[in-house]
Amino acid sequence: MPDNALFEERALKKLQSPELLDESVSFVPIPLRLAIGGIGLLSVLGLGWSIFGRIPEQVSGMGLIIDRDSVYNLATTASGVLVYNYLPIEGGNVDEQRNRRFFKDLSEVSKKINNARDRYQALKIKEMAIARRSDSIANTNYFGDIDFDKALTFYEEIDRERISEMLEASEHLFQQGLRGGYGARKRPLQSTIEALPKDMPFAFVVNEADLLSSLSKLSQLDEAYRSYKSTYFANSNLIKLANTNINYLKKSLEATRKAYKVGVVSKLSVESGLNDLQQAETKIYQSRLEIKKTESGFRQSLIDFIDQLTAFIENGIITLPDHNLSIDALTANSGQYLQAGTQVGIASQVPTSETDGLTTAPRIISVYMDNASGQKTSIGQRAIVTPEIIQKSEYGGILGEVISTPTPIMSTEQLDNMFPYEGFNTDLTNAYTVPVSVQVKLLLDEEGNYKWSGNLTPPYPVRSYTVATVSITTLNKAPISYLVPAFKTLLGPLSMIKTYKLAN
Repeated sequence: MPDNALFEERALKKLQSPELLDESVSFVPIPLRLAIGGIGLLSVLGLGWSIFGRIPEQVSGMGLIIDRDSVYNLATTASGVLVYNYLPIEGGNVDEQRNRRFFKDLSEVSKKINNARDRYQALKIKEMAIARRSDSIANTNYFGDIDFDKALTFYEEIDRERISEMLEASEHLFQQGLRGGYGARKRPLQSTIEALPKDMPFAFVVNEADLLSSLSKLSQLDEAYRSYKSTYFANSNLIKLANTNINYLKKSLEATRKAYKVGVVSKLSVESGLNDLQQAETKIYQSRLEIKKTESGFRQSLIDFIDQLTAFIENGIITLPDHNLSIDALTANSGQYLQAGTQVGIASQVPTSETDGLTTAPRIISVYMDNASGQKTSIGQRAIVTPEIIQKSEYGGILGEVISTPTPIMSTEQLDNMFPYEGFNTDLTNAYTVPVSVQVKLLLDEEGNYKWSGNLTPPYPVRSYTVATVSITTLNKAPISYLVPAFKTLLGPLSMIKTYKLAN
């Protein structure tokens, strides 16, 4: 029924009831009712979300980690890096809340990330072509004997705005960490800076001093370039004027000499003209010397900047993605219980929701029995857990100790398939399997029996287990292993410089 008809119907009813005549006739149209109902529903949903809900905070990419007094601060980014393991999703103290906000703050630079990635892709072919030229800078030992024009071309070919953006954004996030405690300030696995590239493949690990030095050297390089260009143009104009003056002085001197020969002028006039010519030539020499001096200063600044970035690569401070390179795929998260010497529990059943002390992600393993001929027979799946959780009867099992952790090898292509760079799946119940090989020695008591916890029947009496795979499962309430977005800003120039170095 139309709104007008409803209104008329209600008004007539009131007119037919004398006792209701003094009351006003009110009516809420259907669209308004729907709007009010929608607002109410959204309010209820919002209240429910604020109490029970949360937004997945998992993103993907590469990481630039700044080391300050052995405390790591996460800044901008490389692909497939499990950067930080034990940050609670909700609740927690003030520092943990700030840490969460820090990761959300990364979204503020997402536009720069995308722009930098686009520029990197567009310039990569061009930059690598320069690096492969037969007459490239690489063949001259870092510009030692090269035509300066080629060094200048190299500098102009590098998109320094791209480098500057990355360093400035890194410095911005680093300063945020200093001011507000936003950075990831707990060291994963108590790693040293040397161990981080192993624990976190593709990570940029940059010391604070190195970062500030890079910013300083880039600034010095720009200043040297500006000084060179301004000096070059200023002195070039002086040289042009001096050359014009010299041409005039040469003609004047020639006329004076002819006049001297016929006795029109004295010898002093000839000497004066010659002196003027020599002074003009000296000015040209000084101008050229000034250009050479600023040219040398710029060239040295350029060499210093390139040498520093190259040293980052050679010293392992920066680990570049290389699709021809095998990497250690055992990350800090998957390797938590797989460090040599760590005492672990071998659970007969796999925990699915109980916490194991650090995360609810059990380390699923395929267990093999060593037979008399040395062959291995699969006896099903078990889980590596903490010794504490093994005490629970429903997860009873045997105690062991990790005795070796051979480096697992995985190609970057395989890793990319596990952790896609774009659109990483934020479903927190997904599992990702990383192939590893770890030996676990079973522990014996004084009587020679296996150290056993729980009420379940012990597994086959084998002396060791071989971990064939480790499945990383992040459950809904588990602390996330953060994968953070990345700048690829340095990859183009650094890849080019690395190619230069190999060419020498």
